[in-house]
Amino acid sequence: MKLCSVNKIAKLTKMPLNLFSKKGNKGVDYKSRLEHKLYLARENPEPVFDVSDCGLKTVPSGIYSLCKVFRKEALYLQENQLASLAGGGYLHDLSMIQILDLHSNCFVYLPDEIGHLKNLRVLNISSNQLKLLPNSIGQLERLRILNISSNCLKALPDSIGNLKWLQHLDLHDNKYLKVLPASLAQSASLRDLTLDSERFAYPPEEIAVQGIFAIMQFLSEELGVDYISQSDSVDKVREVFHPSSVMDWEEKDRDFQAKVMQLERLKERKQQELLALEKNLEEHQKKEVELQTAKKISAGRLLENLKQQENKLENEIHRIQQKREAERLKLVDQLQEVEETAQSVISQLMAFNASWDSKQLQHLLEMEQQEEQHLLNVAQAKYQSYQRKDIINAMEALLEEECLREKKLREYEEGRAEVTRTLLSQQMESDQQLEDILNTQGQVKTELVGRLQKDEELQRAAVGALLERGDARSWSLVHQVALVESQLAALTAVEMERKKLEMDEQVMELSEKRIALSSLLMDLLSQQAERRRHLLNTLTEMDKRRWIGEEGQSEDFWLRQYQRLLNCRPKYLVEAENTLDPLLVHHLVVAGVIHYLPFLARWVNSTQTLKDVTDTVLEETGVTQSEIRTAILQAIRLYLEEQDVSAKKLDERLQTPGTHRGSEPSAPPLEELGDDRNMSSVPVAECVVCMDEKCEVIFVPCGHMCCCIKCAEMVMECPMCRNVINKKIRVILP
Repeated sequence: MKLCSVNKIAKLTKMPLNLFSKKGNKGVDYKSRLEHKLYLARENPEPVFDVSDCGLKTVPSGIYSLCKVFRKEALYLQENQLASLAGGGYLHDLSMIQILDLHSNCFVYLPDEIGHLKNLRVLNISSNQLKLLPNSIGQLERLRILNISSNCLKALPDSIGNLKWLQHLDLHDNKYLKVLPASLAQSASLRDLTLDSERFAYPPEEIAVQGIFAIMQFLSEELGVDYISQSDSVDKVREVFHPSSVMDWEEKDRDFQAKVMQLERLKERKQQELLALEKNLEEHQKKEVELQTAKKISAGRLLENLKQQENKLENEIHRIQQKREAERLKLVDQLQEVEETAQSVISQLMAFNASWDSKQLQHLLEMEQQEEQHLLNVAQAKYQSYQRKDIINAMEALLEEECLREKKLREYEEGRAEVTRTLLSQQMESDQQLEDILNTQGQVKTELVGRLQKDEELQRAAVGALLERGDARSWSLVHQVALVESQLAALTAVEMERKKLEMDEQVMELSEKRIALSSLLMDLLSQQAERRRHLLNTLTEMDKRRWIGEEGQSEDFWLRQYQRLLNCRPKYLVEAENTLDPLLVHHLVVAGVIHYLPFLARWVNSTQTLKDVTDTVLEETGVTQSEIRTAILQAIRLYLEEQDVSAKKLDERLQTPGTHRGSEPSAPPLEELGDDRNMSSVPVAECVVCMDEKCEVIFVPCGHMCCCIKCAEMVMECPMCRNVINKKIRVILP
């Protein structure tokens, strides 16, 4: 019976020792390979569980229990990256395993539980990084082949002598192994020992090179036992098989062969059952494949429809994004244009203020004093050539303008108060209020006409208003203030748009420009107030000197002065004020020569006459300074260029053919006609507090124009930059 068992083991382990070598497969889908091998291990009736060369770093969970359930006798884990046997389950589930191949991995130690593999015949752990073998290795009593070559072993455990049936032991390529345990002499069945004899110190090199017989005899002598050679073992076996006991052995062998045949029949029956099961499984898989194919077809159609819808949606989204991007780029271009305009205005105004030194101011004041003296002399010398009725009508017209302005302001405030009322009551009250205002206006007009003839204070105020209206310096300051206010409004609108577009990189630059414009606005307002005080002082001086002559005793003194001012103003200057182009005024203000406008009054009525203005003409008119003449000509040139550009754009739009030309109006759009007259392409922003009314108040010192009148009264800090408000300047919107 022992001989049959040995023959069966030899049949299972009939392979050379160099069978366990690397294959070197690369570029392989290890996951698919592992799944395929696990499938084969379950379905294949062969007693082999092969998961080699799958790139494993840990043993897959449940491997050991599968080996037990499917009664596997060989487990191949070679050519992976394993460093431990943990993870696969309990090692005692591998008690039926006879072949365990672990070569070409990363093992440093083997677990003590390796001793549970009682039926293990072949153990290959070569080409690893083993430093020690556990003592439990001696519990593998049926081990026949042990390959531990190409490792880092320093010593072998003494328990290795318990391996009574060990026949092949491979120890080569262990450079730190120099000593063999003396207990190895107890392995009487050992017939093949491979080692690097030149490295060994025990047994000595001269014994190690003589082969296994000399080594085993040396170890036996060291251990103090007699060495039983392989030939002695054969003799003992022959004694066991003496003819006297042959009959008993033959009977036992027949019983064993009967059991083997019974196991073979059982194995064939199980194989047939497995084949039937595989056939049923194949049919089931075919049905599943058909169902999956149908599902794939329907899913493909659904995916195709979804893909078409997605393409349509993406095209639509792309078109909308392109449209929005174009709008954003257009808005950015407009903002950059406004910013460049503001920058040029700031630089020109700052340069003008810097160049306006004390000598020029002194010269201007002297000229103004000469003009005032001339007016006073004229007032004392000539007063007979006025017409009382014309003076009264002119003063009445001026007062009507003031009343009309106050009326518009009153109507604006009252209209804001009436927003919360209902539409019907508002309409009725508006009609009643309009009737009352008309009645009141008629009464006020009649009273003003009567008082104008008697009240010298009103007459004096009318003279002051006309004097300020005709003063070039005051007019220049008014236009400069309006220009700075419009630029502050434009910068505030630009900053709001940049915040909406999340373009915060130029906020500091805009802040510096706003602060500079705010400082410039305060300076211009102070100059305006100083100029107004100077004109009032002129009226006071005229009032003091009126009593020198007989003219001052007259009650119509201020009417006569008003008439003289009207007569002193040339007709072409009055016409120029009524027909003056705001764009030309803008360029003159930017150039700092707006107070020289009276010298240009003869040519401002049309662009054709402006083209005739030259340096010689300006010098003949009375502009003596060459720098002033150059600035005036530059402003006229810029004005004429902008007029030409606007005219070309208008002609191009009118000449461009359209698909629906017949249904469109022939006149150009209102915004195109207004671009030449409006210096800011950015509209006044809405109040950032109530989001209802337009912004009408500028905060100093930050320069933001971001609140309406009502909201500005309630805030103490700027809503946009949170700076403390030192002063609030109201802007009269057109």
